[in-house]
Amino acid sequence: MNSWFSWYKIKKIGVKNVWEEIKKDKKNLIFIVYIPIFLLLIPHFLPQIDLPDVKEFDINKFEQIMNKNECYIDNIDGDKEQTYVVNESSQCLYNIQLIKYSSIEEATEKFNNMEKDIIGTTSRNKSRYVTDTYNDFYEYTFETNTTAVLTQNRNVLLYAKTSKVSNKEFYNMLYEIGGHYKLNFLLSKQFLIIYFICFIMFVDVIYILIFNYTKISKMYEEVIKNKDNN
Repeated sequence: MNSWFSWYKIKKIGVKNVWEEIKKDKKNLIFIVYIPIFLLLIPHFLPQIDLPDVKEFDINKFEQIMNKNECYIDNIDGDKEQTYVVNESSQCLYNIQLIKYSSIEEATEKFNNMEKDIIGTTSRNKSRYVTDTYNDFYEYTFETNTTAVLTQNRNVLLYAKTSKVSNKEFYNMLYEIGGHYKLNFLLSKQFLIIYFICFIMFVDVIYILIFNYTKISKMYEEVIKNKDNN
């Protein structure tokens, strides 16, 4: 095995022997102690994290916003779903298809099928996928000359796109009717602290591996040498 740090060498030397060698350096012990301390700190911050508010689709709110934007809504009733269609016009800046299904399972199946079709035609474009299984919320977004969002919010599916308004305005409009997921919570104070803790742990592990590589390599050479002599 030719990797820069081979677990094969540690196995040959013996984990106990490697640990005894690492303990001889006080710096190693300090860094090793950091790991459980940081792991204990993370649960302290997690309960304080406020997950993003997932708004349920509000048909009345949807109709109000569309009327405000001078968009005509075509309402189509089906056996298992109710569909609302908005077409872009000289006054209306959006193309929207909103479908309310009788169950979450039906909405999920339709979302998965539409997602595959969209990804197949937009794989080279800037895209983002968000999953929130706790709230049964899934969102696929892609941005080119046209910005489009495919959302499943529980038993409601929404596909909306525009090329005539800014993305910020478009996303804010969708959020108001429950068709967008705000990600600002990922930059919250609590998450930044957790990111910092994880970064320190990563540096800790890298330090231990790099600065003990020479020791372990020498121990491995001695084991091989003694084996050849015997």
